[in-house]
Amino acid sequence: GQILTTLQIIAAFNSTSIKWGKPFTDVIDALKLLSFDLDLIRMQCGGLTDPLAKYGFKMSMPVLSIALLCTFHCLVNMIRPRLSSMNGLLNAIGQMMFIFFISLGLSVMSPFQCYSHPAGNGFSSLVASPQILCSTGDHLGLQVVAIVSVVFYIGLFLAVTGYAVVWYPVLISSDNINFMKRFRFLFIRWDPRVHWFSIPLLAKNFLVALFPMLVPEANLDLTIVLLLLTLTGYLFLAARFEPWRTRELNWLDWISTAGLCIILLIGSMSVGGDEPSAGASIILTVIFSMLMLVMALFFCGYAYRRLLEIMQIKKRFSVFVSHHKGGGACCARFLKMALSKRVNGTIFYDSDNLDSFSGVFDAVKMSETMLVVLSGETLCRPWCVGEIVTAYYNKILTKTCVMGDGQTQSLAKWTQLTAEGFANFYGKFEVLRPYGIALEDIKPAIDLLLQNVPIRINLESCAALDKSLQETVEALASGSEEVNFTRKSRRLSVTLIAGGADVTAINLDAPVLLLSDATDPEASASARVLKMLLEEMTQKQVQLDLALGESEYSAMLSGMGAVSTLCIFTSTTLQSPRQLARIAMYFKERPDGTIFPVLIGETFRFPTASFFDDLVQKGHPFGSVQGATDLFSQATGMLITPVEVKEALEWTFETSPDFVNVPYATEDLLVVQVAKLCGKVAPKKERCERTSRTSRRGSLWAEQPVGFRLSSDLGEGADEIDDNGQVRGPPVGVLLGARSQGLEETHDKKKTEAIQEVSV
Repeated sequence: GQILTTLQIIAAFNSTSIKWGKPFTDVIDALKLLSFDLDLIRMQCGGLTDPLAKYGFKMSMPVLSIALLCTFHCLVNMIRPRLSSMNGLLNAIGQMMFIFFISLGLSVMSPFQCYSHPAGNGFSSLVASPQILCSTGDHLGLQVVAIVSVVFYIGLFLAVTGYAVVWYPVLISSDNINFMKRFRFLFIRWDPRVHWFSIPLLAKNFLVALFPMLVPEANLDLTIVLLLLTLTGYLFLAARFEPWRTRELNWLDWISTAGLCIILLIGSMSVGGDEPSAGASIILTVIFSMLMLVMALFFCGYAYRRLLEIMQIKKRFSVFVSHHKGGGACCARFLKMALSKRVNGTIFYDSDNLDSFSGVFDAVKMSETMLVVLSGETLCRPWCVGEIVTAYYNKILTKTCVMGDGQTQSLAKWTQLTAEGFANFYGKFEVLRPYGIALEDIKPAIDLLLQNVPIRINLESCAALDKSLQETVEALASGSEEVNFTRKSRRLSVTLIAGGADVTAINLDAPVLLLSDATDPEASASARVLKMLLEEMTQKQVQLDLALGESEYSAMLSGMGAVSTLCIFTSTTLQSPRQLARIAMYFKERPDGTIFPVLIGETFRFPTASFFDDLVQKGHPFGSVQGATDLFSQATGMLITPVEVKEALEWTFETSPDFVNVPYATEDLLVVQVAKLCGKVAPKKERCERTSRTSRRGSLWAEQPVGFRLSSDLGEGADEIDDNGQVRGPPVGVLLGARSQGLEETHDKKKTEAIQEVSV
């Protein structure tokens, strides 16, 4: 569509009196067919010599084309009933009108374009038919037909477009999916947030066809100015709203519009009446040729990809990992990294492979299989449901997995939903309507999904994890012959010890200890991700505490030598008695130790003075002081009080925390953020002189006013903490990535640089 629109705009430029010079004139003369110049097929041979008859035949061509489409629709349905729908026919007609809108406008308004006689006798003739003098009887007859054609074609189409755009939000909210199917040609190209962008596009096309026809030839400079204002105004709107569904189409639109502005500016040199030099015309030809080449390459690439999809020779992604960002993003990130070591092909993970939400359903169609991570709210999220429905109707093999036992139990409520309850809940997913997904499309897809027995991914034991991942790979490979899955039996937690080391065993020689909450799947998955990256970057083994019991954890703390300890904090860590107790136990067993806090995500609610007061005095959020003490002691096998937990957290956050955005960061940015941790897991050195812990207990929280700024070790742009302990400020990508250079470099190069930096 963009290619044809660009060619038609060039034809509109050629309809003015701009002198382009050779060879550019020869190039654009070949585009006359796109402006419905029927003299190219010599209508005189058919007896159409009268200008009014020729113009009337031109105006009947759109009607004849519509009649031809209707005839084809009827014949197809006679041969194979219901193969072609009425909505499909309406979309074909609308798409034809949309694409050739400029050419239709140029042809319809051609009776209004006159030129003055060079003799200066005050007469003017019609450009399309020089034998007809303007403002005479024959000319008035043509203008009457032109006005009727403008109203019937241009006005009616603009009215239909305006009606569809105005009623779009209302009808989509009322679950009128038939409306979306009927006007698919207007909305399918746009991001749903700017569904109205057909109006600016048609307005631009209409004005580009209008100005050359209505502005007198003597005012060529005014015509050029009006055309430039139209194109630059449209370019501003396109750059401001980025309306196309994909980034590539937005870039193509910007490039083509900017190229047309340049061509028009060079052509404006002939306003004084002088024909441009051959050099200027050659430059025009080169610019136009490059513009067409870029658009042609884009079209060929898109057509090739679509052809592969239709023929099902090859799809872009081997596995599409569907997940809910709020409760399963870290698990999905780990699965992406783990499966990449076992699956030949690209694993789709939205933060790495998605430019905008509008392209997520296209990514599903380009995938061989789908793996749905069932967290607590996966089936409550519109985008996740849309992915499942898209996979269902495109016959894409879909498997499910859960992290731990609790999520399996939470799935029971979905199987117990009544038809009324299902309609009440999923009927509110209006955001899916622009993509053609209605309520009746959702139920069969969800029902089929719930028939799957979810694969349980055990993140604690390395052996159990390896087994569950192998089961996942076999389940995905069982229904997809096209996907080439490797059958290597190797552990996903990459270590440098020959044969791999199971984290269930205590390795007292490991120089890095990574603490995480085993009761929180997101924390466990984040620990696995950090372990994989840290071991690869530092060439050191990382010991996890996920599967260690109370006695094993105590033995590990007392038996390990000099060790760098990282502790993962998620949004639920401060409500986890197990993790809080283990942090307190760490300092009881290793009073001179240091814990480096690692904050997962974009924000973190730090413990404030009021949090500590509630914990010590009321046992909040664990019911009572005695209740909190019992929970802490049960988790560690030794007496742990709220006061000891408070002191342990204060000591932990004396060290500047590091944000690692496992859920949202791209893989490149994630590598950059983990590289910063590598400096903390290097061999221990005397970092600075420290006073005794006894003299500093509580000093950080007692002396610092609420709302203090994080240590400058976080870099410029560090966030502030408000009165509620919530981090506020620039995104973590700015926080940690601002000082990193070369984010546009490849992923492998970043890893190499990070490893070299740590080695130095």
